[in-house]
Amino acid sequence: MASTRFNVQLSTHAYSFQITVPSSVTVLELKNRIAETCPGRPDRTGQRIIWQGRVIDDTSVVADVWTVSILSTVSNELRDADEWTRARTST
Repeated sequence: MASTRFNVQLSTHAYSFQITVPSSVTVLELKNRIAETCPGRPDRTGQRIIWQGRVIDDTSVVADVWTVSILSTVSNELRDADEWTRARTST
């Protein structure tokens, strides 16, 4: 199974980390993985994945957007500045 490695940059917090996901997952699943991996566990609903200056839709498949198998750098921005510090609620 092919995978894609991302360098996730959290510009509002001067923090970055790397994450690898299967290329077959959607951006929504990528956001879930970011929420699981990132300190502060930001909820996926508050995240925006930005690639080459545009916001990528949650239904987009990683392999369809990132067609080159090199380390891709994405910017992850929050809709709400408090999202990183807000406690996550279980559903």
